[in-house]
Amino acid sequence: GVKAELATPDTHSPKWGKISVSVKCSATASPAFEGRAGEELSMELSLAMNGMLSAGMNAKVYESLCLKEGYQCWQLYVDAVVLDSDGSLLDAISLATY
Repeated sequence: GVKAELATPDTHSPKWGKISVSVKCSATASPAFEGRAGEELSMELSLAMNGMLSAGMNAKVYESLCLKEGYQCWQLYVDAVVLDSDGSLLDAISLATY
């Protein structure tokens, strides 16, 4: 799901909005996701997605989230839940996010 709320832009990027991705690996997707392993993979995928967004996203996308430079912007929260694991999770989450 995606949630949007108003926020204050970061001081180092006053013309940009914010995007944050959170990934949760459901234990029903794979026995490998049970317990601590699922939490660790969720954190790794979240970090990878946030890194990909900040490095690869076109600046115009972030600029379009700014309402008033240095004052107000949109903060988007993208929550991805892995319900089945049959291939590259990072690819699937990337496609769903973009």
